[in-house]
Amino acid sequence: MKLGVAGYGIPDDLADIDSKILRNLKSDGFSGFFGGSEEKMEALGSDGRKRLKNLCEDEGVEIASWFVVTQTHIRPNHPDKKKDVESFRRSAEMAVEVGCKSIGTSPGSLDDRGRWFAHPDNWKQEPLDMLAESLSEIVKFFEGSDVKLCLEYGSPTVVNTPERALWLAEQVNSPNLAAYADPANWIHGYDLIFNNTEVINHAFDVLGDSIYAAHARDFWVDDGAEGMTLKTGGAGQGLMDYETFLKRANDLDPDMSILIEHTPQDKILDARDYIRETASRIGVPMD
Repeated sequence: MKLGVAGYGIPDDLADIDSKILRNLKSDGFSGFFGGSEEKMEALGSDGRKRLKNLCEDEGVEIASWFVVTQTHIRPNHPDKKKDVESFRRSAEMAVEVGCKSIGTSPGSLDDRGRWFAHPDNWKQEPLDMLAESLSEIVKFFEGSDVKLCLEYGSPTVVNTPERALWLAEQVNSPNLAAYADPANWIHGYDLIFNNTEVINHAFDVLGDSIYAAHARDFWVDDGAEGMTLKTGGAGQGLMDYETFLKRANDLDPDMSILIEHTPQDKILDARDYIRETASRIGVPMD
């Protein structure tokens, strides 16, 4: 398996990446990095993207992904809809140019505050139908390439169960639509927090090879008189069953990329060590 990282060692301006930066990333135990956004890739220009691709190939480091942030998948009449569709079209093109193998997006929420806010109607069929229609249009930009459009689903969004994610994949029916495995996004109650092994196994059982890559962080409970608050942070800090997570990911694809994310700078190397030590203990090879 391959271990990547977000927010570590990579300058905000991707044009500033050089061989030394990539070698340092590799020597720190990472084979890939998060590219940020389509705006950052667009700013490089065609020559800059070709240069970055050559640098990454020379140093054996990959651009794991970048993310297109939108709330318009389930808002077909939103004024930003056409702009967002164009962002996906350009991301599909630029990913090929720069050698990136996946572009991420989230399903969104009917709550106007943002895509990770729960809404009572997120569990209904109508927003899922709208999402299927939107993704069916967008994924066509990716078809004919080896770049995946990856959905990062989670409990507050309109794709809040593995079954809804599977239904969506079957409706869209494209080899280029896939999912990220991020168990921290699947947790929404005490029973799941303390029984997350079952949550992880269920998601992998249902989604199978729809899962293309994984995200690594951890979660724990900060509770008191005012009730439960779910906290997230670096791998190894909390309750997540990493033995099961790594085993199921490796069984699915021994070449799968796992990206450390949402981890403070001073905890990233601890998270790296924890993941690598856990993988070694259970016999999962990591590059």
